[in-house]
Amino acid sequence: MLAGGSLSFAERSHKALQILAEHTRSSSGVLFVLEDNTPRLVASLRADESMTAEVEAWSAAQLSRELDDPDTEIGEVAHLQTSSDVLTGGRWSHRALLLLDARAGEHGVVGLAVLGSDNGEPRPCPRAVLNAVAYNLQRAREQQSTSAAPVVVVEH
Repeated sequence: MLAGGSLSFAERSHKALQILAEHTRSSSGVLFVLEDNTPRLVASLRADESMTAEVEAWSAAQLSRELDDPDTEIGEVAHLQTSSDVLTGGRWSHRALLLLDARAGEHGVVGLAVLGSDNGEPRPCPRAVLNAVAYNLQRAREQQSTSAAPVVVVEH
């Protein structure tokens, strides 16, 4: 469904975020893609409550750490999700998921999803799901420019 050729980049981004939220049992999230090593918000899922300035700064630091780490490689430790990928504060917990694809440049970083839950820590996401989402997002980016794509915000 994410690979649908008739979907716009914004629609694919939103669908990717929904898939990740479902697999991690999260109720909110944001999805950033990299453009010239700069994160750009492309999708949001009920993030207004959970995305505080602290979470946004943590998300940027997570992504920066991976981009600066010479050991970030496709299929290596970047796909493993550890406790350092989780931020807990107040009633919300957030998990950062790095999206990698071999066609996405020097480190293969396509983007970063940050998923939140107010009902315990979001679950780790299966590696096969991360790989499929990263692959399809990168494919969508190659098919069309993201510069004009709006952020898709969904309220459930």
